[in-house]
Amino acid sequence: LTAGENAETLDPTKFKTPMKITDSPYPDSLYAISKLFGEDLGKYHAWKDGLEVICFRIGWIKDFEKDDPRDIFDNVGAANYMRAIYLSHNDCIGFYRAAISVDIKSEHKDIPFITVYVSSDNERKIWDMEDSLKTIGYRPVDNVEKFFAK
Repeated sequence: LTAGENAETLDPTKFKTPMKITDSPYPDSLYAISKLFGEDLGKYHAWKDGLEVICFRIGWIKDFEKDDPRDIFDNVGAANYMRAIYLSHNDCIGFYRAAISVDIKSEHKDIPFITVYVSSDNERKIWDMEDSLKTIGYRPVDNVEKFFAK
């Protein structure tokens, strides 16, 4: 999580409107600060060296042996948060494939750097991903709620 949100401090029910990628991040830990530093390093090399850089603010993804998120939900606050930012393996692959093929310079008026939010199409949302989806050209297809349907 690039902006440093975590299950203890970020409850999706507390937000009246989802966060936009243009909103200023508010890091809440040294880990979050290190992630933002990574974005700034990407921006530096994009403009100094002409690299095309896409930074992903990735939600929560399970290890590749098991894509089932139900095993972590002993904490209700964490469960709500994780259900808002869950990223399936399928959608993760889709976003990366799309990012590899997008020409961000032509798509964004010669700006060689962008940051995008990346999560599945979950019913609970904390991020407004419309700009990210337009930029990358990928629409997520999975929803974490499929694991909880009865």
